[in-house]
Amino acid sequence: MADARILIVEDERIVAKDIQNRLEAFEYTVVGIASSGDEAIQKTEAARPDLVLMDIVIKGDISGVEAAKQIRERFDIPIVYLTAYADEKTFAQAITSEPYGYIVKPFRDIELITTINTALYKHKTERRLREHERWLAITLKSIGDAVITTDSKGLITFMNSTAEALTGWKQQDALGLGLSEVFNIMNKKTGTQSEDPLMRVISQGVETGLADNTVLLSKNGRELFISNKTAPIRDEKGNITGAVLVFRDITKHKQTEELLRRTISFLELLQKVSAAANQASTVEEAVQFAVIQVCTYIGWPVGHVYLADSANELAPTKIWYLRDPGRFDTFRGITEVTRFSRGIGLPGRVLATGKTVWIMDATKDSNFPRAKQAGDIGLRAAFGFPVLVGTEVVAVLEFFSEEAMEPDEQLLEVMAHIGTQLGRVVERRRAEETLATEKERLAVTLRGIGDGVITIDTGGNVVLINKMGEEITGWTQEEARGRPLSSIFQVRDEKTGEPLEGSKLLSGAVPGVPSQAILTSRAGMERIIASKSSAIIDKNGLSIGTVLAFRDITEQRKIEQELLRTQKLESLGVLAGGIAHDFNNLLTAILGNISLAKMHLNKEDAGYERLIEAEKACIRTRDLTQQLVTFSRGGLPVKKLTSIEELIKDSAIFAVRGSNVRCEFLIQDGLWPVEVDEGQISQVINNLVINAQQAMPGGGTVKVKAENINTHTQGTEHKLPLEDGRYLRITIEDNGLGIPEEHLSKVFDPYFTTKQNGSGLGLATTYSIVKNHNGYIEVASKLGVGTKFFIYLPVSDGVPQDQKVVIEEIIPGSGRILVMDDEEAVRETIGEILEHLGYRVDYACDGGEAVEKYCKAKKAKKPFDAVIMDLTIPAGMSGKEAIQQLLKIDSRVKAIASSGYSDNPVMSEFDKHGFKGVIAKPYNISELSKVLKRVIGEENR
Repeated sequence: MADARILIVEDERIVAKDIQNRLEAFEYTVVGIASSGDEAIQKTEAARPDLVLMDIVIKGDISGVEAAKQIRERFDIPIVYLTAYADEKTFAQAITSEPYGYIVKPFRDIELITTINTALYKHKTERRLREHERWLAITLKSIGDAVITTDSKGLITFMNSTAEALTGWKQQDALGLGLSEVFNIMNKKTGTQSEDPLMRVISQGVETGLADNTVLLSKNGRELFISNKTAPIRDEKGNITGAVLVFRDITKHKQTEELLRRTISFLELLQKVSAAANQASTVEEAVQFAVIQVCTYIGWPVGHVYLADSANELAPTKIWYLRDPGRFDTFRGITEVTRFSRGIGLPGRVLATGKTVWIMDATKDSNFPRAKQAGDIGLRAAFGFPVLVGTEVVAVLEFFSEEAMEPDEQLLEVMAHIGTQLGRVVERRRAEETLATEKERLAVTLRGIGDGVITIDTGGNVVLINKMGEEITGWTQEEARGRPLSSIFQVRDEKTGEPLEGSKLLSGAVPGVPSQAILTSRAGMERIIASKSSAIIDKNGLSIGTVLAFRDITEQRKIEQELLRTQKLESLGVLAGGIAHDFNNLLTAILGNISLAKMHLNKEDAGYERLIEAEKACIRTRDLTQQLVTFSRGGLPVKKLTSIEELIKDSAIFAVRGSNVRCEFLIQDGLWPVEVDEGQISQVINNLVINAQQAMPGGGTVKVKAENINTHTQGTEHKLPLEDGRYLRITIEDNGLGIPEEHLSKVFDPYFTTKQNGSGLGLATTYSIVKNHNGYIEVASKLGVGTKFFIYLPVSDGVPQDQKVVIEEIIPGSGRILVMDDEEAVRETIGEILEHLGYRVDYACDGGEAVEKYCKAKKAKKPFDAVIMDLTIPAGMSGKEAIQQLLKIDSRVKAIASSGYSDNPVMSEFDKHGFKGVIAKPYNISELSKVLKRVIGEENR
């Protein structure tokens, strides 16, 4: 009935709103609040509520009692009186209005809700009864009462159709028979034959009726409760000539009366159990009371409780109701040692279904393990109902009768409600236990939380400070308790430097500390903090203090600043990469034209030496642009076999140029060759030498050492995380400030730095590059002595390319070459070089055109022997996309990848993408001739 619509009549606005809130908390709908009798009648007529809560004493011309009478008479709406006081006269007047309940203020929620539910149920039942009686009256009127007439001897002379229907006799069969043969009546209460009313009426000439519990036994065996009036029939002279019996079937009326009696009884039971359950201090106390009350109200001799355990089985308890403990002792004994799982026995079936279960005769039930013991002591019918918390069965109550009987649905419905009420008790107890657990968990959480927490009373004094708060402020709980907040929590605005007083921190207008705030700890250490304060409100809505939560964000601020620097570097890197790409295209044209010019001169010509110098300048410029590309993109190295001595020297000297630091080189003769990305390794040397230079602000010498080492035969000071074998070890040593021991394990971490303006990216980048070369880097340092970095690079077999140049400089060739590049100057220069080398050349400005020309040439039986494709085409299909199209046309296509982005992933893993060779821009005629010779000359794959 929680969805009932209720009108509140109360002239105290605050009281009315409180009642409204309490009703709405239980999901009732409050249709309005009236403060006078007139307003109550008007709002009742407009809203037609299901119930009216009426204060007896209200303002206005019409009293609460008079308003209640009018509402009852005009609208048939139940009234529940609600008042704090009433004199005897007022109370007597209130009774005459036939209220459905009476609640005295102050009251508890359970009293309010129980009274409302009882009133609604009672009104609904009464209305149903009245409607039934009206219907019965109309029916009886339309068909007429049963009528039998007799003569003076008591022999039947007439029966109407209703009498035929009730007695089961047809008129033609009943005529001439004695009344008692057809009108067979008995007292249902005593079970004895009722006195025939006819003889008294005829002999004494008086009207008479039957006893209240009279039943008519019809010819077909039916028992009907009847009401009767028998009167003498007199002739015109007043002589008695017979009698007339007028009777009617009142069985339904009797059943309704019994239903109403049972309903009221059950409501009283439900109200008692609900009230007691809510007052009980334990769950066991609540169910014990429920068992006793149920058995008392329904008259059953045995009741018992099972509780669900952690195994989801039902365990017996010692909670019983036994009318005769000695008689039922055997049954109690077997029950208290019997557990039930889901679906087994009466309790198990309730556990499995979560619903009430009725057994007509337990002794005949195949799923009742205690059937024999029940039969031995005369127990027959049984039922059980669950105690539910949500859908969880937490207990089962079972009851037993001494008679077998059909299920009583009304009883089971009431029991289900009792189970729900008991479930709320269990739920409340669980909530209390959970609350206690949460309190303990909160205490543990406050001790272990990552934020500092301080609670302050209304006077601004510290009540509690957690462990993190102790660490940040430097004050312990014992020292801080009772002190003013401002004495342990000293903060100032980071922007203005102005102190922030405690009153400002905790005021409602400025909740919490500004995000730019600096806390000075007890030891004088300054930290940037972020915090927030909130009022602590008690159950009455009053503020009893403040909680202040704060966090040390000093490191977070540094990380944010470094991220901002990184984003700026990334933006700069994108720009640098674009410049490098375009610059390499220009260098390709310049270097190519220099190579062509050299071919037209003799080595003895004066201009030849100048071209050699120009070519060297281009190569150096290429190295610089390579560093730009490495800076802009990072990623996998584009390796080539090289002798690293010159690279080490050039990179180190470049790093200290213009400073007060010089380099001392200790490079072993005959260094083994390594396969490296020259630009990236140059960046590694650069970073480490710059770090060494910065560690010696007063100047000094950086020792740069390179040597061959075989870890398998020579070993090292400690085991390296490398496979045994041949390595090139580069050592960079300074005699600077040194690195603290506690920082050594973090120097390669991103964003870690000990410098005032350091980014923390240099050594992280160095570490990444060395790792991508399958190498290893480590550091050793001592404060005040200096630092050493050791780089291990795996050695490669073979002879570096720059040593082969002396043997073979330019390799001529023949065949058809397709050149794809979006820069016209690059296409023309490469074309001239290729033609000079002996090749025939065709051109395409993007991948789409290259695919089209390759396809046409293949169909014309004039295939290209090789295709040189630029990987980056801003406005068209790139070489990376075009190679996939070409492979579909010709799986044996010989394509060479070319790009100004030499660290493009396709350049480092060209064969995985289908290319047969790779050449990085800019390149000279010698490099191009060797790549073509290798690609065109190798066997078809």
